[in-house]
Amino acid sequence: MLGRMRHSLLFIAVIVLLTGCKLNWKDFTTESDRAFESYLTGDANAAKSALLEQERIIAKHEAAGNRDVNYRQARLILYARLCAVTSHIGQTNEAQEYFRKAMAHRDLTNAVTMTELIASIERSDRETKPKWRQQR
Repeated sequence: MLGRMRHSLLFIAVIVLLTGCKLNWKDFTTESDRAFESYLTGDANAAKSALLEQERIIAKHEAAGNRDVNYRQARLILYARLCAVTSHIGQTNEAQEYFRKAMAHRDLTNAVTMTELIASIERSDRETKPKWRQQR
């Protein structure tokens, strides 16, 4: 009986903790910015790992019901960057797959090539100057 009571109390405590801590925009940007740091400062493989971590962060926030994030846009940018990084390191099959995923998250109907998508992300990255772009 005492064991059941402890289990019930633990279960209630977990439910209270989970429902009382809603994720919001600030939580998303804090986690995303932390992961994005390696995209900016690392080599291409570190940049790819950082983007894959961002993919997990996006999925986590979406699953938690965080309504402060535009997941379609976040994934479009994420997959466009993954397309650029994998293309940069010669992983052409992966680049094609990330291009396809990026296109699935676009709202516009006009056709865009992979080259145009990569050029668009390169323009977007000019201000932050990721180190991996300077490596060949």
